[in-house]
Amino acid sequence: MAHSRLSDPEYKNWVTVGRAIQITRNGLETIIQNAADKYHTSLLATLSNNVPTWKSHLENVHRSRDKRKISWRNSDNTQWLTVGASWEIAKIFMAPLGTRKLDVLNANTTDISGLLNVLEWSPRGTNGMFNTGVDLSKIAAARSARNLWAHAPLLHVSDADKVDAFASLTSLLQDPELHHDKDVQDAIKKLSSLLNTGLAVIEEKELELFVQLQQQVDQDMVSLESNIICWKDEVGADLEQINDQIKGLDEFVKNNELHDALEIVNNRLEKLEEKCLAESQERICDAQQELKFNPVSDRMKEEFVGREWLFSDIENWLEKDLKPRESRAFLIWGGAGTGKSSFAQEFVRRHEGEKLAGYHYCQKDNPRTCDLKSLVDSLRSMLSKSLPKYAALVEKLQTDQFRDDPNALFDLLITTPLQQLNESTRHFLVIDGLDEAGSMIASCLARLSGTLPSWLRVILTARHNAPALSGLFLNSTSAKLDQFETGPGSLSSKDIRKFVSMKYRKLQTEYNCTSFFANDEQVGKEKIVRASQNCFLYAKLVMEHIFDGHDEIGLPASLSEIYCLDFRRHFSDIEFFEKKVAPVLQIVLAIQSANAFMDKRLI
Repeated sequence: MAHSRLSDPEYKNWVTVGRAIQITRNGLETIIQNAADKYHTSLLATLSNNVPTWKSHLENVHRSRDKRKISWRNSDNTQWLTVGASWEIAKIFMAPLGTRKLDVLNANTTDISGLLNVLEWSPRGTNGMFNTGVDLSKIAAARSARNLWAHAPLLHVSDADKVDAFASLTSLLQDPELHHDKDVQDAIKKLSSLLNTGLAVIEEKELELFVQLQQQVDQDMVSLESNIICWKDEVGADLEQINDQIKGLDEFVKNNELHDALEIVNNRLEKLEEKCLAESQERICDAQQELKFNPVSDRMKEEFVGREWLFSDIENWLEKDLKPRESRAFLIWGGAGTGKSSFAQEFVRRHEGEKLAGYHYCQKDNPRTCDLKSLVDSLRSMLSKSLPKYAALVEKLQTDQFRDDPNALFDLLITTPLQQLNESTRHFLVIDGLDEAGSMIASCLARLSGTLPSWLRVILTARHNAPALSGLFLNSTSAKLDQFETGPGSLSSKDIRKFVSMKYRKLQTEYNCTSFFANDEQVGKEKIVRASQNCFLYAKLVMEHIFDGHDEIGLPASLSEIYCLDFRRHFSDIEFFEKKVAPVLQIVLAIQSANAFMDKRLI
């Protein structure tokens, strides 16, 4: 497919402009990082040591005309006063990043849109991030070049537009504020060479540019969602403003023959408009209630087997008297598909109404469950129901001053009241998917687990080697659902064998057949056990795959291969998928993301 498309001159122009944008971004990286570091150091030396003072100063120096659009949510204000955390300040001068904010750690992990925003909105002058600052018209022209590429109909760029894009990007790099930097000078030379000689490694860069395109369009959707929120606060806000903002994406969709998908988008935006206006007060009330999670399905209850050794270990730990300095956390570590969430939900189900004080499931595809303030409100509601003395303590607490500081709110409503209680019965909290929630929630729970009284414990699940959890729970009790302990005597292997036998019997009943293995039944089940490496999800999908009429010989090597096989069965024509299906799926996912985003922002 790559060879056929690269024979199209305008598609080749699109790839070349995309590479030019990459070169420009790379050239800006070091000089902007250095400027952010220098500016942060000056703030540490001149501002008083408290977050409100910093916020007031940053609001005053932010160059955005509309101060309501300052992206405070991009940044973790608990890190502002920490040496080396300059990029938490820099992110304030970017457009909303949405859930991507946890991945934007420095200039190296920031795309060109973010870097251009820092150039435009960061303070200038003696005490600013830059001296005279970059010419705003050059920033605007570079952004237009980026939009030309990201929203190009049919991924085509004309010769004239290509030349204009290169001119805009080069002009930006040649600005007096930037051109003295060595990396910037190198980028200028690379742009000149690329324009004059063409892209020698164009096929190698093609896939890389599609990844970049996805990131850029995702960022455009996040910015659009943020603008929608701002418009809700303006008198007379209507869909005409929204349509003006999505004009570029509108054109992209129309030119790719996605009229039906566009209609879906417009209809969904209309519903969101009505929903925002009619239910905003109701959402504010709901925000302070516990989060409602999907209940454990009957099928999941029926299919849960094994892990009795883990239930026993945790029950023994809950009854154990811990020393004052011992961590009150029990960590369940495991890889993808090893049953961490299933165990957490089963544990909650078995103990609901007894010792369970509260629970929370962090789900990366549901931003609200990964938001610290929402976690605080949800736990507060649950704890108030299960612990009457706690409810009495927090009932009269004033929280308005902490609404913009979720860390302080967590300590006010969760940590401090729980420390003050003395219950005679042991209780516990269950937090599932801690690795999906990010560092802010993880650090709060780590702090909580080190200060709780002995009667209250925290049970956590997370994936191995999660960066957000690095070093936080070193002293905690733990159990490992290890994918690589595959010997017949290991506890995890015994559990997977029980699961395979149970699932096999259920599928036999559902499909009304005596056997679905081509050869010996016991040998077939053992092959699945060994191939699964203790991954329950793998075993489940493989067995359902075989029951659907596919041979068990040559089992997939991993979950990823299972997904690839399933994809190829549904879409044998990859070119049809990329041209007709993928754009629609992107829009559907963007709509879902927008809906979740607005649910979060309107609370």
